Amino acid sequence: MKPIIILLNEMRGRLPMYIGANSIVNLLMFLRGYSYAMEISGLCEDDTFLLDFQDAVQTHYGVTLSKNWAEIIHFYSADDNEAVAIFWRLFDVFCDDRGVKRE
Repeated sequence: MKPIIILLNEMRGRLPMYIGANSIVNLLMFLRGYSYAMEISGLCEDDTFLLDFQDAVQTHYGVTLSKNWAEIIHFYSADDNEAVAIFWRLFDVFCDDRGVKRE
């Protein structure tokens, strides 16, 4: 299983503990930093979750604009709490579509 998916499974239900708030934008920034750190340390070079999830969110909403997945989800949400809830639903669909185990 890819490191970001493992991390997200650990973060589920405890997002503010990891990123300080229940925020979709904070989550994206945290995951980008995590991905970068894993790549430059040589621990993981082929984790394509962020790119693949971007494509999945754009496809889900039929969006072709150059907005990141957090901005897209936030646009279709009333507030950060709803955006995070939508993220987890889309994450589950993403994992199910790819046969990825979630905990």
